[in-house]
Amino acid sequence: MNFLDEKIEFLQEKIVDGADKRINDMYQRNITFLEGFKGFDFQKIKPSEDLIYHKKDESKSVLDINGLKVKVMPNHLFSYTNNQNAEIGAIWFVAKLGGYKKDELGMFTDLLFRYLTKHFSSAYSVNPEHCIAIDISKLEEVRYSEIESGNVPILIDRTIEGIQKIL
Repeated sequence: MNFLDEKIEFLQEKIVDGADKRINDMYQRNITFLEGFKGFDFQKIKPSEDLIYHKKDESKSVLDINGLKVKVMPNHLFSYTNNQNAEIGAIWFVAKLGGYKKDELGMFTDLLFRYLTKHFSSAYSVNPEHCIAIDISKLEEVRYSEIESGNVPILIDRTIEGIQKIL
């Protein structure tokens, strides 16, 4: 049994007849997301080099962006050597009912890149190709390289400005 099957079985055991419908629905949605990942090619989102996985430091998870505190919670942080260069990348799995639009998903990728740059750029080169946000409900991904190339717009600064106006 692989990791996904174990998680699905664990969640299925949590669904209880007569329990709160919202809780059961949440578990069922999570099961559906995990089942969707069974055919996902995880090899395409990580470098082929030997990876060193890094522990996430909770104290570093909050970024100050134009005066607004934003929590960045990557699921996987990894470093590797690429042509004798020490590089770092990360993956952030996110979900929303109905999924994210590509530009919304790009905001997570942008935040992830800023997080890596702030906390790791003194020791590693941040690889834009391996800075990835993945929408688990649609199985879509955005890499920071797509933002750099202009294929995905940078929206986070404008979005934060809008939020600050409301506050």
